[in-house]
Amino acid sequence: MFGAGALGHGEQVSDDVPRRAGRQAGSFTRAQALAEGWTPRQVERRLDARRWRRVLGHGLTAEPSPDPALRRAWAAALTWEGAVVAHELAGAVHRFPASDAGQPGPMRAAASVIVETARRPTGGLVPVRARVWPGDVVRVAGLAVTSRERTAVDLLTTRPWSQALDLFAWLSSRQILSEDALDRLLRRRSGCRGTTQLRRLAALTESGAVSPAERITHDLLTSAGITGWRAGARIVDGTGQIIAVVDLLFEAERLIIEIDGYRAHAGRDAFVADRRRQNLMTALGYRVLRFTWDDLTRRPDVVIATIRRMLNAESADLPR
Repeated sequence: MFGAGALGHGEQVSDDVPRRAGRQAGSFTRAQALAEGWTPRQVERRLDARRWRRVLGHGLTAEPSPDPALRRAWAAALTWEGAVVAHELAGAVHRFPASDAGQPGPMRAAASVIVETARRPTGGLVPVRARVWPGDVVRVAGLAVTSRERTAVDLLTTRPWSQALDLFAWLSSRQILSEDALDRLLRRRSGCRGTTQLRRLAALTESGAVSPAERITHDLLTSAGITGWRAGARIVDGTGQIIAVVDLLFEAERLIIEIDGYRAHAGRDAFVADRRRQNLMTALGYRVLRFTWDDLTRRPDVVIATIRRMLNAESADLPR
């Protein structure tokens, strides 16, 4: 059907939305509705009756909930021509974890976009003037969005330290931001806002610890005089393909230590991925021990005793 504006005066109007909304995750603008035949009065009536709702900026929707990340991202992109979805909203599109530990799954994002010319905030949408390098922008479902790598850096440099550390652990466990990429980005961003925090995170990669739990594990091993391990080690199969980057590896004993933090291992997808990679490592002859924050902080002696036992024997039952 064309649009409600195509109907004669007094006729019953349609509750349809502009056709292009179907290609925009359910988002559309007033201008698009008018272009397809709705009148200004019909648009206002739908908004007043909440048949159409505001999402972000100039974006509207007829969907029951305006919150899904892709719909919000489309609403943001439709507000200003040439805008690039960025920061927390780009993180939501890329399915990065939420900054609030109490909200599992993709974040309900704050909304900002990168724009070329000065704009004023509108409808909960914040314009950001920022330099964009080649390769920083990708297309996701038709949207211009900062790449996963660029989005990661934007969030790591703007989130509070504890949240940045959580995100860094999640990114590192999925190889989204490698040590080489971090070094390259630091050189590119020299003097930019947030570089100091990025350098602090880069320093963690020197020891391989990318979370507080991993740092505690390193300290426990060092205090116990246990040596011969490497942090952030790559496990490769017979073809040379990397199948995992593990928290700690005792290479001679083929013993892997994994620290199960909430951020890096939360959610169904992470649960499934963890089991698959552990099966691959076991098939290659590695033994795997997994410890949690509770283990490290409440039972450090048991952690060390378990590791010693595994190191001193080819095969041993774990203490219950």
